Amino acid sequence: MVLIDSHIAFFLHSGDLSKISPLAEEQLEQHDIVLPELARLELQYLYEIGRIAYTPAEIVADLYGDVGMIC
Repeated sequence: MVLIDSHIAFFLHSGDLSKISPLAEEQLEQHDIVLPELARLELQYLYEIGRIAYTPAEIVADLYGDVGMIC
């Protein structure tokens, strides 16, 4: 299991893996991905202040569908 932070969640959601190291990308491919509640709260804050264009719910739904994130 790999816990990811809000930055990694956003990079995975956007498809921009250029900012993720090859080792980190390998770990994400080999293990289950979990987004902690605090990272979801940070995504909400970033959305509210206009730093990201997607709601945390949209990002989380995308991660569940596309990269197989678990609860």
